[in-house]
Amino acid sequence: MKSKTLFTASAALLTMAILVTPVSAGNSTMAPIRLGFDKELVDSTVWEGTYWGDASGDVTVTLVGLRITGPIWHVEFEWVLTDDVDGLTLRAVVSGIINMNTGHIALNGVVTEGHYCGAQVHVDAQLEFDDYGSHGDFRIMTGSAA
Repeated sequence: MKSKTLFTASAALLTMAILVTPVSAGNSTMAPIRLGFDKELVDSTVWEGTYWGDASGDVTVTLVGLRITGPIWHVEFEWVLTDDVDGLTLRAVVSGIINMNTGHIALNGVVTEGHYCGAQVHVDAQLEFDDYGSHGDFRIMTGSAA
């Protein structure tokens, strides 16, 4: 009788724990950091601008690799984000393509220094053909950080 009561009490506690545990799409600390950005060409291989969204600050982007195969440019960039207000500072290396017919930019990489080191990064952007600046989205997959 005692073991049946103990089992019933344990089952009731487990049921209550399941019912009161919030169900969410993911841990908020693991949610991607979403940033918008706008940058302009300031030198032949350097862009500067700002970012905003889940944090805000300045961005510097440097071209470190380029291979042209027709209208598709295979590129590698180093991104440096600095934010004196929220403290987000990081360096990321990303690579991917720029479609010179459409201006679409698709890049993937990893944070190599600073906050979220080891996290995957994704850039989806649009090249501005008139001045070779660009604007778009920069996402940091915080759940993949080391």
